[in-house]
Amino acid sequence: MSIIAARISALFLALCLLAGPGLAQTAQLPASGPDTAKTNTVAAPAGQAPRKAKPQPDAISEKTAALLRRSKRTYDALKKEFEKQAAAIAAPDTSNSNLATVRGQLEKLRRGALEARGILTKPLAEQKAQLAELGPAPKDGKSEADSIAKSRKRLQTEVNRLEGMAKKLDLLALEADQLDGQAAAIQRDRFIKQVFVATTSIINPRLWIDAGRELPQFFARISSVFSSWATAPSEPGKISGYVSMLAYAGLCVLALLGLLVVWAKMSRPPRRLGPPDDLRRIWRAVGGIGLAAAVTGIAYVLSLVVIDLSAVSDLRIMRLVLVFGSAIAESALMLTVMRAVIAPSNSDWRLINMDDDSARAFFRGGFLAVAVYGVNSIAAGAAEVTFMPFDFTVGAHAVAGLALAMLMAYMLVTARNSSWLILPEEAQDSRRFYFSWAGRLFLVVWLVIILAIGAELLGYIALAHFVLTKMLLSGAVVSALYLVHHLVDALVTSGTRPYSQFGKFLRKKMALGEVTIARLGILLSTVTDLAITLIGIPVVLALWAITWVDFGSLLDKFVFGFTIGDVTINLSSILIAIVVLIAGIIVARLFTMWMDNRVLARTGLDSGIRNSISTGAKYTAFALAALFALSVAGLDFSKLAIVAGALSVGIGFGLQSVVSNFVSGLILLAERPIRIGDWIVVSGKEGTVSKINVRSTEILTFDRCSVIIPNSNLISEVVENWSHGSPVGRIKVNVGVSYDADPEQVREILLACA
Repeated sequence: MSIIAARISALFLALCLLAGPGLAQTAQLPASGPDTAKTNTVAAPAGQAPRKAKPQPDAISEKTAALLRRSKRTYDALKKEFEKQAAAIAAPDTSNSNLATVRGQLEKLRRGALEARGILTKPLAEQKAQLAELGPAPKDGKSEADSIAKSRKRLQTEVNRLEGMAKKLDLLALEADQLDGQAAAIQRDRFIKQVFVATTSIINPRLWIDAGRELPQFFARISSVFSSWATAPSEPGKISGYVSMLAYAGLCVLALLGLLVVWAKMSRPPRRLGPPDDLRRIWRAVGGIGLAAAVTGIAYVLSLVVIDLSAVSDLRIMRLVLVFGSAIAESALMLTVMRAVIAPSNSDWRLINMDDDSARAFFRGGFLAVAVYGVNSIAAGAAEVTFMPFDFTVGAHAVAGLALAMLMAYMLVTARNSSWLILPEEAQDSRRFYFSWAGRLFLVVWLVIILAIGAELLGYIALAHFVLTKMLLSGAVVSALYLVHHLVDALVTSGTRPYSQFGKFLRKKMALGEVTIARLGILLSTVTDLAITLIGIPVVLALWAITWVDFGSLLDKFVFGFTIGDVTINLSSILIAIVVLIAGIIVARLFTMWMDNRVLARTGLDSGIRNSISTGAKYTAFALAALFALSVAGLDFSKLAIVAGALSVGIGFGLQSVVSNFVSGLILLAERPIRIGDWIVVSGKEGTVSKINVRSTEILTFDRCSVIIPNSNLISEVVENWSHGSPVGRIKVNVGVSYDADPEQVREILLACA
């Protein structure tokens, strides 16, 4: 028994050894069933659970994959920046300057998302076109080539993934726009609370007591900032604080000297050219403003460079430099504009019709108003930098508001009581004066001054200060732009005169006529006025709490378009389409002129045939130009059925006669029942055909009267054409003779006359 048991055990052990590899292979095979295609197991080291293999994505082209990877990286970076800016807006201690910075970053983010979305537009349209060309998969068990099925699957996958990425970018742009709206709402709320907050009235002594009590502390803190600036130690590659402070002071002195030189040149221009004309006077004014802006701008930039090169690490110093630079630059430019217009020391260069004494008094009032504005801007900015109590800022604004109101009232009274420098009837022949329209604004300015004083009496000091200072700045900006407008007009008028160099060039080299030159001058002036308007409106509105971020957002909407419902309107594409349409019309006219003069004129064809060919070619070219312009504008021609339906409704109600005349014009051009030069009688009118258009035909009567006949009349009514087919015709002329005359003799005389 033991031997038999041993043999059975050996046989069983051999069978186990033979079956082991098979069983191991069976264990490693995936189990059959519905989940087989979804998950696979991967062999793992001993002691670890088997891992599931990642499902393989559908195959797409390498080009599309690279595009998706780039878009994904862009989206991730923009999304991270969006979350950062969202956290900044949600923080309760975010300042107004930080909100403006956040809005700028959000606008860049939105622009980046739209640009990334725009990159996907063309590839997505191409993939959709290819997919539409393949058509849907066959149904009812019909088969197709494997290559076609694989291509359809690949294209569908690419379209889905591109659309998904495009939607994510669109959503991110929308979220950035909405977040920007939230930041703008916060800014508006803060502005309203800041301007329309009621504080202590100016008749309350506590206002002046509290502000005066804080004055020594203000000077102490300013002194502390300058001490910190002067004692800042030097670092490798950096200049010390003391040297940078001296350099900044030197820049301020140089800027002041530069402004004094500019003002002196404006007051005493060279006399070697004789008495100034209108062009020289307006050129001196605008040139002086430009030089003053250049001097202050260069000094401002160099001051920032000095601070950047210094070892100063106190942020208060940088902010104080910005406050000083902004206040000085704004005050200098306002004084320059005032000096350019009034010319208090030289009436020959004055641009307003005001006598010398009134001009000097008006300038003194304006000078003091600008000085008050500059000192108040420096004091308010320095108070914010040094964290002064709110009472001090309120007191400074109250003093500035009262001073500005009184000085503006003084300027208005001076201007109203001034005398003429030259009588208006004499000035029309000798020289031109400007700003005559400003007298109509006196009542408005008086109302603003009265309301500002009333606001200060009621305690709305911030509102009064805001209105008066912004009105002063807006007046300077509008005056400067107004001078630029008249300078361009003067340059165009002077430049297009026959004796000027530019005028000689236009007449001799360009062979332009007087009418064309006049129209060219009007075009240049119009373009310049539009440019000044587009620049001036944002600048003036920016002074009244409209931020540049808002204008940047509007500009982005102009470039990238905006959506109303399901329709996306891209204003830039529409503008480009208009330009393309105008260019196409010009090219079409040039082409028809070339064809008529160089080709058809040499063929010897009848004038009517030539006119039909040239007219048909012209309108065909116009239609092609219109279609090309519509394609540039982004019109989807697959939706032309909707447009055609709308046109059919319009034709059915109000455009029947127009379409009838148009179709009749095409018939006239094709069949040519009448031609140019034919002698016709239609609708009781008789004359020679002078022009055939697609809507109407013009005939010239024998009385030299032009008659416009709708083309539908020439098709639907009876038309007598005396020269159709042959220029030879018969005319009946009734000749009266005496009853006693010999008929044969009369016949012979008539034949002899013929």
